[in-house]
Amino acid sequence: MNKGFFIFLLLCSCLALSRTSTQNKFLRFAFQADIHNFNRIPEAYLRKMLSDAKQMNCDFIAWLGDVMDGDEPNPLKLTISAPIPIIYQHGDHELFNEWGRTGFRNYDSFPQSGEKRNDPLVFFRGSMPRQEALTRFPTAWSFDLKGIHFIICFNGKDIVWYPWFLHWLEEDLKRAKDKTTILLSHRPLNDAGETAEAMRKIVEKFPSVRLYCYGHTHSSAPFLKIGNALCVNAEANSPYNGKSYEGNWYVIVEITKNSIRIFRRIMEKKKTILLWEEKTPNSLKPASGWEEVNMAFLMSDKSFRFIPFLRLRKAKMRIYGVKAIQVLDKNKANLRENAKIKSQMAEGTWRDLGIDEVLRVDWEGRATNDWVEMVCWEVPVRFEKASERVGEAGTLEEGTVYMPLLLVKGRKGDKVKLLIECLRTDGSLESRHWVEGILGEGITALWALTGHIKFNPPNPFWRWMGVEGKTEVDDYKEPRSAVKMRVAFLSQPKEKESFEIIAFLYPTEAFFTPFPKGEWSSEDVKVRIGGKVFAGGNLAEGETREFSLGELQGREEIALQCKGSKLALIEVRGETDKMFGGD
Repeated sequence: MNKGFFIFLLLCSCLALSRTSTQNKFLRFAFQADIHNFNRIPEAYLRKMLSDAKQMNCDFIAWLGDVMDGDEPNPLKLTISAPIPIIYQHGDHELFNEWGRTGFRNYDSFPQSGEKRNDPLVFFRGSMPRQEALTRFPTAWSFDLKGIHFIICFNGKDIVWYPWFLHWLEEDLKRAKDKTTILLSHRPLNDAGETAEAMRKIVEKFPSVRLYCYGHTHSSAPFLKIGNALCVNAEANSPYNGKSYEGNWYVIVEITKNSIRIFRRIMEKKKTILLWEEKTPNSLKPASGWEEVNMAFLMSDKSFRFIPFLRLRKAKMRIYGVKAIQVLDKNKANLRENAKIKSQMAEGTWRDLGIDEVLRVDWEGRATNDWVEMVCWEVPVRFEKASERVGEAGTLEEGTVYMPLLLVKGRKGDKVKLLIECLRTDGSLESRHWVEGILGEGITALWALTGHIKFNPPNPFWRWMGVEGKTEVDDYKEPRSAVKMRVAFLSQPKEKESFEIIAFLYPTEAFFTPFPKGEWSSEDVKVRIGGKVFAGGNLAEGETREFSLGELQGREEIALQCKGSKLALIEVRGETDKMFGGD
């Protein structure tokens, strides 16, 4: 099935919310998670669930992440015939089989060409992230329905909630004011880790947040209150007859003017069991002709996005500054005896990626089939040892993972390697990791992830990422203690050979953008939308500029130019009378 068709279908079916609901005395929705390409939750069950939820007068169904591990089979095909709208959200497994674990793939020509190539340089190329290519919606957005405010939360992989998302979330909650708010997320709110703690503080700060719905755990979890928010897992608070979805039941949330209730819906018995109820006034009201929507697009320099199939009135744009850090100085390279290196102006494809200068490495030794280390960099690193700060949700900045990225241009067919070694204080080797590749016509990217995650209790171990060529290694009992990282470029050179290279090292799970060593935020930001150009200037992380857009008809192109971190968060919000309802 062509994914371009999915884009249209998701837009048409994803939320015709203002029009599909005939029941104004309540709002109901169902949610499910962890479908895993039908490998965990069968297609037959989901079809049955969609039909049953329609009969139960649910306004929509939310699929809260890990819907896909790879490309096929794609559960999004069910949106073609879904009797009610489906909200799709990515989880951590959507980020598997993708370079960079940021869930990005180059969709410049896909799906027209049918090409399915992983691409670690999506942000370098200004291409569209995978999840946005599938739905045309960003990975963080919110909407109102019948006076209730819903927020679809961004979820990372090893670092779960990024600072840019937390800034946007808090601002969105401020604008929602006293509206009853429901957060739809993939990862649990009670994870350990610095990012989870930051997320909890925001939830606790806003008593209007009443529900937090999530998946990820694949097991039952007791209802938990954090702040004023009830945390409800897709498995509800206990399995039915020892089974979850296998028992043909799912969770329904119902909001009336004076209560919030959680039900288990048993499909085969046509039975609905009340699991939890809170008598409380809320902001429910009859569906109106116009509903608010707020979309946050994380963009890089020279990238493009598009407003979905929405007509917006009273539209506004807010630009957020986004910080990024890069700790490797390309000019502080150590050379192999027979290698020579010089800095030169970048040309051609390098320039297209936003890179102005690269290193030329010339080899004049004997030809060999052995791996030869030609260039290396040694960089100080710091891994957080406090398990409560790392946790399963990761740290907000340095301390969880380092992401080295090596870009190489040379003779097509040559083998190259990125080597990463972590060294202790005494110089002894803590871990070694490598990634091999074969040079193509243009620039080849070698990427790795090296760090650690402390699993939450009852798991007593740390997961070390990037050891001996592997992507993940479990069962280490202690955190990393390395203080230095060696990042090296290796090849199997001929007698005379030349390469053009550049390396980056990001001390966090990064969105790749090319900038020199240091801490950078958004600089000289310019956004073009609706035929107008808006200058945001220089914006520190979390700092904002706001502009009025008037009316938008939908499908408008958003284009960004940005220096510094070469990243900015572009928020577009307004009122729509056709909430994702197609053409």
